Amino acid sequence: MGISMAINDILKSAVKGHYENPFFGSVEMNAAVDSIENIRRFRAVIQHLNLQFAKQMSRCGKKYAIPPANGEGEENNSEDEDEDGKNQEEQNVDLGVPQPKKLTRSAAILWVQRVLERSRGCELPGNFNPLLISQLFWEQSEPWNGLATAHINKVADACKDFVKIVLQHAAAPEIESRLVGLRVDAALESSLRASREELAKIIADKARPPMTYNHYYTTTVQKQRQKKYASALATVTDTLTMTGKCSPDEHRLVPIEPQMLKERMGTQIVQDMDKFSAEEALDSQTAYYKVSLLKEYLVLAP
Repeated sequence: MGISMAINDILKSAVKGHYENPFFGSVEMNAAVDSIENIRRFRAVIQHLNLQFAKQMSRCGKKYAIPPANGEGEENNSEDEDEDGKNQEEQNVDLGVPQPKKLTRSAAILWVQRVLERSRGCELPGNFNPLLISQLFWEQSEPWNGLATAHINKVADACKDFVKIVLQHAAAPEIESRLVGLRVDAALESSLRASREELAKIIADKARPPMTYNHYYTTTVQKQRQKKYASALATVTDTLTMTGKCSPDEHRLVPIEPQMLKERMGTQIVQDMDKFSAEEALDSQTAYYKVSLLKEYLVLAP
């Protein structure tokens, strides 16, 4: 009974993040957060693993890394460095995390266009089959299952290491081995199996046709279109004379003729119906991917 109470107290404190018990000891600053030296502070370890998983999902959850229409905001994974000076991409390679394949905007549109040509339905030319978004999203989110499975296995290993140390602390060796064989291994295996089953349900749900009631989806689509039109407008105005010189040290603004601007904007219209549809589908898929990724964060990394 005394062993049971001691183990229960340590487990509850570790899960809640209350580290007053002498069992938790001091922090080993020269070791990693999730190392065996710091495994006693269990909640901190799991939170660290969850944050790592969230970053990996954000950076490596997509199969293709695609810049936006205006060329701004392209992700650069090499900027963030850890304490050892390694950038995020190097860390992911060390962990065996697959890196997204980098595509230019034009290459991404070509990818979507090829899928569109093989997914035609009853839609008019210039539109796209609603099921096209499903195909694009399923392919773009292919890495999710592997990343989530790896995260579950890491958490399971941390649980096993932590419980082993707790048992070694609270029970004699002969009692510890019996507890492990009779109850602990079976309980940990049951939890791991339940986690994998829950992940399988989430992945199966992801395989359904996309659906969301989150306004963030339409907001993101509209912002992407605004940026695309703003980029087109900037391209047009750059070709028009904006300034003129009155003297070597003086500039004056030259007004743009509205009719000329209107004519130049007309040249930005995409005549290729499949290319136009592919661009629209790509923007819709990108917006839905972001919404769905936020939803999965709530489930996979609480």
